[in-house]
Amino acid sequence: WAERSRPPGRAALPVATGVAGVMLTDAHVHERSLMENRQHAFSGEKTVVNGRALYQLGRHARGGPAQPAQTNAPERTTRSVIIAASLTGTSMSRRRARRPRRPRRSSGFRFLLAAVLAVMAITADYLYELDTARPAMTWMGIPRATGDAFTWARVLRNPGFMLGWSDLRGNALWVTYRLTALPTEVRRLPRPERFSADWRAFGLIHHDSYTRSGYDRGHLAPNHAMAQLYGRDAQHASFRMTNISPQRSNLNQRVWQRLEQYELSELTARFGEVWVTTGPVFSGERERLRSHLLVEIPDAFYKLFAVTDTGGSPRLFAFLIPQQVHGDEPLARYVVSVDEVEKLTGLDFFHALEDPLENRLEAAALAPPGI
Repeated sequence: WAERSRPPGRAALPVATGVAGVMLTDAHVHERSLMENRQHAFSGEKTVVNGRALYQLGRHARGGPAQPAQTNAPERTTRSVIIAASLTGTSMSRRRARRPRRPRRSSGFRFLLAAVLAVMAITADYLYELDTARPAMTWMGIPRATGDAFTWARVLRNPGFMLGWSDLRGNALWVTYRLTALPTEVRRLPRPERFSADWRAFGLIHHDSYTRSGYDRGHLAPNHAMAQLYGRDAQHASFRMTNISPQRSNLNQRVWQRLEQYELSELTARFGEVWVTTGPVFSGERERLRSHLLVEIPDAFYKLFAVTDTGGSPRLFAFLIPQQVHGDEPLARYVVSVDEVEKLTGLDFFHALEDPLENRLEAAALAPPGI
C-alpha cells in the first residue's frame, strides 16, 4: 500500500522499531512532527499535531489509510503519522509522567498544632483577666480569702459588676461594682420576668430553686443601678442566679432597698464616684434552702463603700444588716467597721492599700453623711 501511495520520484524510507514498523512517506510523515508529538499517538484516539486534529484509526493495522480530521486552519501540506500495529495486534502507548506527590502532614501533627494554639489563646485570655479586666472592676484589690475552703471563690466577671462565686455555699461571697450619678435621661428598660441560671456555675441553681422556700431572690448588684448605668446586658446579668442570695422579705423589700437607694442617690451626689463591695455573712449553724439544698442561707449581709473626699483622701463606710429585721429600722443602726466584716466573712478587703492607711481606715466605724 505504501508503494502504491508513494508519489513518483520518491523512495520509501522504512524504519524498524522493535516489533512495530513505522513507514514514513512524504504525504503522511514528517520527522519533526513525529519527535514533538509521539506521546500523542494512540490507536483510535483524537490527537493534535502541530495545531491540527488528526484521527488515527485502528484500521490501519489492516491496511486501511488513516483519515485526517477537518480543521479551520489555513491550507497547507498535511502530514500525518501512521503507527503500524505490532504483529500481535497491540497498540503502542507511552505512560505519562506523574508529578511527585507532596508528603502529607500527619493528623498527629495537626492535633499538636491545634492544642498549642488553644493553650496560647487560653493563657493570653487569663493573663488579660488577671492584669487588666479584673483590676479595673474593683477598688484596691479583689477580696482575698483568709479562712477555710468555704471562703474560697471563683471570680466571675459580668457587664457592670464582678463577683466571687462559692460552689460550696451556692452564693456569691462578694460582689463589687462602681456607681456614679445617674444620667439625666433615664433608660426605660423592662424588668426581666424570670431569673436565669448561670452556666459558669454549671446551671445547678435556677429560678425555681427559690420557689416556696420562704426567701426572696435578693439582688447583690442592684438591678436598677446596673440598668441605668451599664445598660441592658448588665441588667440581664444582674438577674443571673449567681448574683442572688436568699433574703427575708422585710430585709429585701425594705431595709436593703433603702440602702441601695441611698448609695445611688446620696453617696454619688456627695462624692461622685462610689465603689461598693457587698455580700452575705455566714456565721451561725449551716442551713440550706429546703427547696434547693445547694443554696446556703446567710445570717446577715454587708455593704462596704469606698469614696474619695474633696481633699483626695479615701474614706470607708461599712454596714452589717441581719436577716431578721422589721423593715423600718434606721440605717445608722447597722453601721460597723470594715474590720468587723472581715472577721465575720474571712475575707481581706482593700489589701492593695498601704498597711498603715488600711489599718486606720478599716478600724473606724464611721456613719456616712446623709444617713
